[in-house]
Amino acid sequence: MRDLPTSPSAPVRSRALPIMASIEFGRHVVWIGLGLAESLLLIQRERDPDGWAREWFAVGSGEAEGGVDCWLHGEHHSEFDRRHLIPRSAAVDAAVCFLESLVLDPSLLWEENRF
Repeated sequence: MRDLPTSPSAPVRSRALPIMASIEFGRHVVWIGLGLAESLLLIQRERDPDGWAREWFAVGSGEAEGGVDCWLHGEHHSEFDRRHLIPRSAAVDAAVCFLESLVLDPSLLWEENRF
């Protein structure tokens, strides 16, 4: 992995990599990638009664390889699979769909994760 700035005061941290911003809505969180031609979209729902949390990643090209480095909230370094990149307009539309209806946009392919 390339050498990344780790200090919160590093002046290039937000400009060197895209960021993931979050929108909290009740007990749900919508994460959207900003700063690339394409975007990442992650939706986290409130915990199930059994204590498990569920999240869904939008999937663009399931065949894309490699990762995408980014900053969560512009501060915490993370990496996501490149196959999760989708067109920016689709990410915005799907985020709005979820925030308005609490339903995943059926026009996208989603990958579920429980933890």
